Amino acid sequence: MINLKKVYIMGINMSGKGFFSQLLDGHKNTAVFPYHKFGISCVYKDFEYFVTQKKHFFDKLYFEEDNNIQFKLKFNENDEIYKLCTSQLLYFLIKFNASFSHLIHSNETKKVIAFAGDKHFVKHNFNFDLLVFIKHLKNLILKNDIKILNCESLDNCIFKAFILSTKEYNIDSNKISHYIQWSSQLIEEIDYLHKYYKDFRCIYIKRDLLSAAYSIALRNHLKKYDENTPLNKTKIKRLMIIASYKRLSKENLIIQKLKKYLNISENFLIIEFNNLFIDRKLTMKKVSNFLGLDYDDSLLAPHLINSPINEPFFNKDNMNDDPSELFTKNELKNISKHFNSYYKFKLNTLLLKLNI
Repeated sequence: MINLKKVYIMGINMSGKGFFSQLLDGHKNTAVFPYHKFGISCVYKDFEYFVTQKKHFFDKLYFEEDNNIQFKLKFNENDEIYKLCTSQLLYFLIKFNASFSHLIHSNETKKVIAFAGDKHFVKHNFNFDLLVFIKHLKNLILKNDIKILNCESLDNCIFKAFILSTKEYNIDSNKISHYIQWSSQLIEEIDYLHKYYKDFRCIYIKRDLLSAAYSIALRNHLKKYDENTPLNKTKIKRLMIIASYKRLSKENLIIQKLKKYLNISENFLIIEFNNLFIDRKLTMKKVSNFLGLDYDDSLLAPHLINSPINEPFFNKDNMNDDPSELFTKNELKNISKHFNSYYKFKLNTLLLKLNI
């Protein structure tokens, strides 16, 4: 049996998931997957369809002829048992995990990239070996003590194979007790993890609306203009107001769901992104306690694939994309007022359309 605590970092776009993951990567007992969407839980609906769909006669004959690379799987206690080959699982991961193309690229370049905002980035060594990953994945599944796997035990095999096939983590792989990655940001995955997974933790990062809307506005600005084009306050303000509505609408639903689980489960935690700058040590002590990790000051500095990030834009006392860099306090106060009025206007318009 693979003993690996799975940690899912949640938060909608531009909430600080990347930076928070980099802080967690500093701990000697953690391994952080550097990309987005990996494994089964983030695409569980696709996986269930992939496994249960009726196979073409020739495919069934081809994939079921060799029992040496087959494993048994079921989706819940009362479900029927399915058979799957490790080659079929690998095909599924490549096709449905959005991160796999990045992994293949890293296999070639031995590098990984991380961003601070949208303008600043750093590249670090990432000695991931795809062929070693495939080898370990096959061995972990076929030699598993669990005779009939479920999605959680399958994810354990996938995540452990990643650790063993990454040189920077494999050096001390026996010390690694926690595997960390971003979630899919979908409410459905929260429900799925709560219902079917046992050994996991979810941490939701909530960023204040003003700075989040500013980051989104800058990203949309960069899509249209060169990065050297001066920022127009009026345009950025308009983009911020639109972004605030979309963000509030989505985040309110997620927070409502999480608060429900906070009352009945110890697997969920909500933290404020601003607190990583206001009192980082206190926040990371709270996080390490929640995860069952011994606190260490290494959690205060960003890391990437087990290596410190020394570039200045990753080690600022304040967040990147700070709206105070462009607007005064009074201007920001005025923009915040527009957030509420625009949200109420859009909400009322929707209710009228629905005759509510």
